[in-house]
Amino acid sequence: IGIRLLETRHWETQYSLSLNMFEMSASVSCVHGDISKMTSCLDAIISHAKTFDDTLKASSLLVKLLASSSKFDEARDQCLMILSHLGEVFPSEVSLPHVQNEMSTIQVLLRSITHDQIKLLPRMTDRSKLNAMKFLNMLCMYSVISKPMLLPLLSCRMVRLTLQYGFCDDSIVGLATAGYSVFLFTEDIQLASHIGKVSESLIWESPNKHALRSRLC
Repeated sequence: IGIRLLETRHWETQYSLSLNMFEMSASVSCVHGDISKMTSCLDAIISHAKTFDDTLKASSLLVKLLASSSKFDEARDQCLMILSHLGEVFPSEVSLPHVQNEMSTIQVLLRSITHDQIKLLPRMTDRSKLNAMKFLNMLCMYSVISKPMLLPLLSCRMVRLTLQYGFCDDSIVGLATAGYSVFLFTEDIQLASHIGKVSESLIWESPNKHALRSRLC
């Protein structure tokens, strides 16, 4: 109803209101399973957005739509494209030697990480990095299904961003995924267990612990 009340040239005269209304309509359509309306709203946002940042919410909904349709490769490619715009570039193809090299680097980093060290980090405030962490989180979820060899690269990047820019809830996902990657690609079970315990303690202390547990446990 709200969209129908907008002016004829609302994207020009009521830009912020139009953006909010179409994002809200797309989100509600997603919950109701109205794919046609959701797609129409997302197309409108992406076509009329004035800045890249204004497309990010629509892009995240598009990624979820693709994944819910079992189009995991397309969802992954969409995330990688958005991340490249946010300054976080990853190779399109990942080889086992590349993964092994990344794992040797991250193992050294992870051995020094403790619960207290993470808790002492400041909150992440850089909007670009917060958005990057959000899409890295989604990409980790879909890569488990479609391209597991990406997981060490993604989780390592999330851990590094956390140590450099500060802590957010997505940091817990990055840390837990790093531990899972250690378990998958190395024989260092002790380190995987250590990171798992650090991640679990951070989950229990988070206000979003139920959502994080459903995502990771």
